[in-house]
Amino acid sequence: MVRCLHCGQEYLSSQIVWRDGFWSCPVEGCGGAGYQFDIHPLDSSLWGGDEEEDDDDEDYDEDEPFFGAPPSNN
Repeated sequence: MVRCLHCGQEYLSSQIVWRDGFWSCPVEGCGGAGYQFDIHPLDSSLWGGDEEEDDDDEDYDEDEPFFGAPPSNN
């Protein structure tokens, strides 16, 4: 089972249609396109992604200025 982020409908992944170079939502009038972009599995453990996910926030330091941010006038 998958869900489209555009229309919110849930359906079998076998119902996804190939349209304009993307796996697209089969619901009439919905613009949802792209598996793992607009269309996601309900059970994320079944989609075969990386077992170890990168945690980009791990090295985040609130006191460090954002890259490219203008200097503060403190």
